Amino acid sequence: MVDASGAAIEDARVRLDANSLVERTDRRGRFCLACPVNRLTLTVEAEGHGTVTYAVELDGATTQVRITLPLSH
Repeated sequence: MVDASGAAIEDARVRLDANSLVERTDRRGRFCLACPVNRLTLTVEAEGHGTVTYAVELDGATTQVRITLPLSH
């Protein structure tokens, strides 16, 4: 999870919409969710930033995505 400048966003809330599972990002902006191979939707939000809904195609044991959160206005 990064902001528009590429800086990591710590403690962003990442929710797996299918089952409302929630994780928080670490100091590097990383998170890990255990879920089946599938196409899933994540909703991501962080204080001072907007909310983003992001579709992810999980195609193996590990899938990496880079999500950028905009600043809120």
